[in-house]
Amino acid sequence: MGVLGISWDQFTGTDQACKTEAQITSDITQLISYGYSSIRVYGIECNAVDIAISACEGTGAKMIAGIFTPTAVESETASFISQVNGRWDYIEFVTVFNEAVNDGTATVAQVEAAVAYVKARVPNNVQVVAVDTFAAFILNPDLCNVGSSFIAANCQPYFSAIEASTAGTYVLEQRANVAAACSVSVSDVLITG
Repeated sequence: MGVLGISWDQFTGTDQACKTEAQITSDITQLISYGYSSIRVYGIECNAVDIAISACEGTGAKMIAGIFTPTAVESETASFISQVNGRWDYIEFVTVFNEAVNDGTATVAQVEAAVAYVKARVPNNVQVVAVDTFAAFILNPDLCNVGSSFIAANCQPYFSAIEASTAGTYVLEQRANVAAACSVSVSDVLITG
């Protein structure tokens, strides 16, 4: 099967300036040429969702894109919908935040409200998920029930000082731990990062 998805960002270097339209298009085209069929962008800055979708058109690749900032749900949702511009077939699913409970930038209740807000504004057939760390789901089982279409958990062995030789096993173990904490099937848990 191989690797199907990758996370990507629309910023240059450490200054976090926006990449140009040509740079974004080049990045997405290159990732698609490597065989990635799902490309995740965390937020709406730099008109990246619009430009990336345009780069995906006709390739079979899709974007995983969404709302990043807990204090800007309404404005980011409006920008996101505007950038998608009706091209929902190119959105694999919509993400709400990234590790906000883990980082303490949002409560479970705030995540739940944000997921509901976004779901009410995108087409019914578009899946919406809250993304957080596997540890956040395990420590906050209420996070499992925020109205997401499925459980989307980040698990990055590198940050847990896990060696490459055991990284795959570690990810599968954490996926199973999240499923148990959330009382769902392992197949209902997607490792997103």
